[in-house]
Amino acid sequence: MKMQKKWMSILDKVSFVLLCVLMADCCITGAGRLVEIGAWGGRMILFFLLGLSTLPTILSKWKVFLKNRFVQLLILFWGILAIQAVRGVLVGNHRGILVTDVKGYIYFAMVPIAICVLNNKNRIHTLMKVMMYASFALGCVAIGYLVAYVVDIELFQKLAKFVVPQENTTTGMIAFTALKGKQLRVFCYSGLYLLSACAFSFYFMICEEKRKTHLWYCLITAVSLLVLLISFTRSVYFAVFVSVVTLVLLLLYCLGAELRAKGGRSMIFSILIFAVLLTGADAITGEGNLQYGITRILLTVESTNISTTPTEPSMGSNTESNAEPSEPGYNQITLQSDQLRKLTVEEYKKHIRRNVFFGKGLGVYLECRDDGYGEYFYLDMIAKMGIVGLFSFLAPVLMCIFYMIDGVLKKKQNAILVGIWIVPLLGLMGFSYFNPYMNAALGVLFYSLVIAVVSWYCEQSKN
Repeated sequence: MKMQKKWMSILDKVSFVLLCVLMADCCITGAGRLVEIGAWGGRMILFFLLGLSTLPTILSKWKVFLKNRFVQLLILFWGILAIQAVRGVLVGNHRGILVTDVKGYIYFAMVPIAICVLNNKNRIHTLMKVMMYASFALGCVAIGYLVAYVVDIELFQKLAKFVVPQENTTTGMIAFTALKGKQLRVFCYSGLYLLSACAFSFYFMICEEKRKTHLWYCLITAVSLLVLLISFTRSVYFAVFVSVVTLVLLLLYCLGAELRAKGGRSMIFSILIFAVLLTGADAITGEGNLQYGITRILLTVESTNISTTPTEPSMGSNTESNAEPSEPGYNQITLQSDQLRKLTVEEYKKHIRRNVFFGKGLGVYLECRDDGYGEYFYLDMIAKMGIVGLFSFLAPVLMCIFYMIDGVLKKKQNAILVGIWIVPLLGLMGFSYFNPYMNAALGVLFYSLVIAVVSWYCEQSKN
């Protein structure tokens, strides 16, 4: 019996280490395939090992898990997913798209795993810091590449090969696009996790007593915001907007007067440091990055005069294209993309009208897209699984928000911790309106962690 407890304790610690490594990988590497063993990427291997290490605990507590409301909702969603997969096969939907529709949701297996592993507040805090520092490291790398691009284009070319996606692979971390002058678009594939870096650093700023660490957390927030800005991606900006609004509401209504004042000061310091970094970025590139970001938001679809100019290649392999950046070309690409998105929405609406409640089954092929895949996650889910499927997917986050609001109203301990995890999650879900993010590994894994944190909070509230 003692030996069994000893091994369970060892497996528990190993599981937590694996979880931290896995989420650090999510914060940095994008597709998670920097290391590959056959068809298996590094992230898949980590996830598999994590599942093995927690399996004894899950099996020993399976009755407890079945009573967990979040696990029950997950089982309901998986049941609906299985039914829609069968429907997709029966009606002859595209098999390749059907398989892709299912693959991302496999990572919901993280829910029981994370519930097992995140069993105390110290572990949750440690995981938050791991993700925060990993995202910050990615932000520093992104800014480093921007500086290298301005200082020495040949050096940038050599260094970029280590992080840009190579031909016929998905192992890239960052994509670059040359704009006007020395301005550079830096898009990190794990960039949305910078939202968690901002939220978590804010949490530690208001919760930790050491004043020396506050400026450090402000720097992390400022660097994260700068990298999000120079992505020059409107859906990313929308995710930032959703997260900021949620954070401000959390600050105004979920904190006491003392913490509210502390949080307000932290926000001001973070904005000041961001302004300094932005001024530096403008100085070295010779362009107004914030102004260009605003023009990207205001850029609208033009129904006429849309040419078929080919897109400029990502940087890292073509010296000539890097030497002659084309900002007008990038805006032209945006207009073409918006036109395609408009056609995509119209086709989704046609599919949805046929069966708004239950959808057409997984594997729906979009004729307006060359590969048949769409971008609008929620429209895609309604088209394939109907309103029933969408509600089953959103039910856990709605329950998380309910528990957070209930905890705030009743002034329960750790309600702010729940809220700070929900802040980036809502940002990811806002981003997913325009992009298929919440049905892929990065989105599903973060969603699962939030569910696990709220599940832990509910258990603590009972005591």
